Amino acid sequence: MKKSIILMLLVCFIIIAAQSQTSPQYWTGDGKQGITITATELRGVSLSPDEQHLLLLIQANILGIFQKYSAMTVLDQLYLENIYQQQKLSLSGIFSDEDAIRVGRLTNAHYIISGSLTKVTNNYLLDLAVTNVTSGERVASYVPRQVSLQSLKDFSAIGEACRDLLLQLGVNLNEQAINELQKTETNSTVMIAAEALAKGQVADRRGDIVEAAIFYYQAASSDPSLQEAIQRVSVASASISSGNLGFAVRNRLHEHDSWRTLVNEIKSFYSNHYPYEFRFNPDIDIKEGSIDFSNRTSEFSIPIRLAPSDEWKKINEFRKGLNTARGNSSWSFNLQKVGPSVITIDFQVVNAGNTVLATTTHTFSNLSETKMMDAILTFKEVNTDDINGLTLRINTVNGIPRERITESGVIQINISGFTIGDVRRRAKLHRGITSLCLLTNIEMDENPPYKTAWRAIEVSYNKPIGILLAGYQLALGETTYIGPSMGFLIPGENISLYSTGVFEFGYYQHWEGIITIGKSCWMTPSLNIGIMKGKDDFYFNLNYKRTWHQGTQTNAVSIGISFQLDS
Repeated sequence: MKKSIILMLLVCFIIIAAQSQTSPQYWTGDGKQGITITATELRGVSLSPDEQHLLLLIQANILGIFQKYSAMTVLDQLYLENIYQQQKLSLSGIFSDEDAIRVGRLTNAHYIISGSLTKVTNNYLLDLAVTNVTSGERVASYVPRQVSLQSLKDFSAIGEACRDLLLQLGVNLNEQAINELQKTETNSTVMIAAEALAKGQVADRRGDIVEAAIFYYQAASSDPSLQEAIQRVSVASASISSGNLGFAVRNRLHEHDSWRTLVNEIKSFYSNHYPYEFRFNPDIDIKEGSIDFSNRTSEFSIPIRLAPSDEWKKINEFRKGLNTARGNSSWSFNLQKVGPSVITIDFQVVNAGNTVLATTTHTFSNLSETKMMDAILTFKEVNTDDINGLTLRINTVNGIPRERITESGVIQINISGFTIGDVRRRAKLHRGITSLCLLTNIEMDENPPYKTAWRAIEVSYNKPIGILLAGYQLALGETTYIGPSMGFLIPGENISLYSTGVFEFGYYQHWEGIITIGKSCWMTPSLNIGIMKGKDDFYFNLNYKRTWHQGTQTNAVSIGISFQLDS
C-alpha cells in the first residue's frame, strides 16, 4: 500500500540556532511595572574631545541595564533624540536637575536618571541620581566615586551603579541579577560595538556624517544584534545621498580619506552580512516525485527564492553620495561590487527524531541587486519508513554553519508570510486532499408563516484544487436533493474558512425551486459559508446555508464534523 508522505513542513528553519526562549526574570515582585523611566546624557567635566563619546556610552549602558533588569518601561536614546528634535532642543547640555525634569515631562516619564562624569587625573568621577519628574524629589542616588576608563568600557562601573539605583527604587533583584551586574563584560565585540556606536553619535552631532557612518558600520559589524546601529546607518545614508556630507569635511584630502574608509567598512560589512533575503516562494507548491517501491524511497521538490533585501537602498544612497563627493576627481575606490558573488546554501530534511533523511545544495550565482531568483530544491531517496514530521532546515550558507547564521546575521530569512499551518495544509491540498462533511440541520423560511423542513443528514464531498473546491452535496429528509458544488477554501493552522455554491436538484417540502422539473422536482441555487476548526484530519464545522426559492429564501445554520481523506 502506498505510504502517504504528509509533509509536515514546520517551516521553522532551524537555521535559528539559538531558538527563542523566555528571557530570565531578574527580580521578584512587580519589578516596578507601570513606571516609565529614561536617562539624559551625563554632564561632562574636563573631558577632552576624544572622551565625549563616553557620555553617550554610559547613557546607553544605563538604559540597557534598566530595560533588562526591571519591568519598567525604558525610553531609549532614539526616542529621546526624536523628542529633542521635535522640541528643537540641543542633544547635549541637559545638565541641571531642572533640565532633566523638563526632559522627563516632555517624554511623560515618571523618573529620569541624570548625572556627571568628571575627569580626575587618570580616572573619572561618576555621579548618578534618579529624580521623580512630578515632585522633583531625588528618589535614588549613586554616591560619587572614582572609576577607571576600562571599567566604563567593560560596563562594570555602570553595572555596579545601576544595581544600587535599582535597589533604591524598590526593584527586588534576585541573586542572578546581582551577580551579573557585578561582572565585567568579557565579550570584546560587544564592547567595541557599543563604543563605536557612541563615537558615531558624537561624529553625527558635529556634522561629520561620513565619519558617523563609518562608526555605525563598525558597530553593526562587531555586534549584528545592535539594531540601533543599523537604524542609524539608514539615517546617515539618506543624509549623504541628499548631499549633506557634514561640516567636518574641510578639504579634499580629508574628504577622500574619509570616503575610502567608509567604502572599506561598507564592503567589509556586506561581505559578512549579505544584502539578500532567503525565503520560500509565495506560490509554494510542494510536489511529490517518483516513488521507488523496491527501495521504499520517494523524492519531492520545493521552490525557494533569493531576493535582494532593503539594504540595497542604503548601498545605492552611499553610491550616490560617493559620486557627488568624488565629482570629476579620479579616486581609486568605488562601491560597484558589494556583497558576495555567489550564495551556496546546503539544505537538510530531518524527521521528528532529528535524523537527516536527505540533503541537497543549491548555488545562486550572477546575483542581482534588483531581481529575485527562484530555484527548485529536489530531495531524492527519502526513506518513507523514516518519515515522521519532516522539517526543512538550512545546514550551511557559503560554508557558514547554521549555528552561526543568526548570531552573525549572515542572511535574512523570511517564510514569505506563510504560517506553519498554511504550508502544511497547502502541501496536503496540492497532493490531492479531499474533504467529507456530515451535517444535520433545520431549514427555515425567512418570510411568514416561517415554514420549516428537516434535513436528517447532509453530506458534502469536495476536491480541493489549489484553494478552489469542486464536488457535490447530498441531503436526505423533508428536503432531499443532490447537486454539484463549487467554491474555495482558505486554510489556516487550526481554523479554515470555506464557501461553496451548490445547484440543487431535488424535492422541497414547502417551496418551489427556481426551475420546475415535473410536479414535485425542482432545481435551485444555494450558498454555504462556514468555518472548520481542528487539525490533522478531523474538524468541527459551523455552516450557514442560504437557498433561493420562488418568491422566498430559506436559511439554515448547522454544526457537524469534517474528515480529510487522501484521494
